[in-house]
Amino acid sequence: MEWLNNFEKIGHWELNDKFKSHKVLNHLNLRGINFVVDYEKARLENVVYVFKTENEILYIGETTKGIKERFSSYRYGFDKLIDTDNRIKVEITKILLENKPIEIYLLQPKAIVKFNNENIELPVSKSLEDYLITTYRPRLNKKENKSLK
Repeated sequence: MEWLNNFEKIGHWELNDKFKSHKVLNHLNLRGINFVVDYEKARLENVVYVFKTENEILYIGETTKGIKERFSSYRYGFDKLIDTDNRIKVEITKILLENKPIEIYLLQPKAIVKFNNENIELPVSKSLEDYLITTYRPRLNKKENKSLK
């Protein structure tokens, strides 16, 4: 996991029953979860983020929104039963209930492209996310969501 040294640790997930799950998850009786992140980093956009516990990369994601907005959907889940946000919420909750810490890492990757004699800075978060998922295959990065049925 040496590649994770390129990322900055910005916070962690914790159990917090102040944050209730979306009603479509009521049948699971989940505890509430919350993210605790550096306030300034929470507003960054076009980032790749990583959830890590102990010696395992759990999940790699990307967002063009701010981290705070993106992570709120993991905190509460989503209004459709079969959804990545719900699956990740369930898994984060299970891991936290095992008293395992989940750390949050962040990178805002950019590429410099020379165009018309100018250096233009472009976000490349989606490309990096795709590469990292394909290369390292974190267990929570899945297309199917059968665990909630």
